[in-house]
Amino acid sequence: VFILGGLFIFGSNLVPQRTIPILGIISGTLIIAIGAMYLAKFFKHAQEHRHGHEHHHNDDAVSGGRIALLGVVGGMVPTPTALTVLVGTAALGSAWYGILLVASYGVGMTVVLIFAGRLIESLYRYGESLVDSRSSARLVVQRAPAIAATIQVIAGFFLVVISYGALT
Repeated sequence: VFILGGLFIFGSNLVPQRTIPILGIISGTLIIAIGAMYLAKFFKHAQEHRHGHEHHHNDDAVSGGRIALLGVVGGMVPTPTALTVLVGTAALGSAWYGILLVASYGVGMTVVLIFAGRLIESLYRYGESLVDSRSSARLVVQRAPAIAATIQVIAGFFLVVISYGALT
């Protein structure tokens, strides 16, 4: 957004109108890839359980790095609003203020997404400890990571579709 904003400020004819939708397609593709990675891990884990392979469950926890990666990717999804704020503040003579606003928004969104990911992981672990191994609720808890990853893939797909639609 900063590079695009600078190009718009110094010569809007240097930035094609298709740039923001292309960045949206790239971001959506990254979101799909991360969700697909989680789905693959879930199915690999389920396959190991069916075949009785020994493994350690402490590896099953979602790492802070993965949650941070998802937060950063989500926080960096380009928005036309961020570009508008940047260009608008530059036009008013306060480009640095626009940079501060856009950077604050991106960092804030990243922190919120990381916090939400940690909260969901904690709720999942809590729910896992509450349900009986024979209850039907256990089935839902066991499949929650796959459900969440599927929703993530669908959300990324919609971001790609919406961004692609803006190209045409």
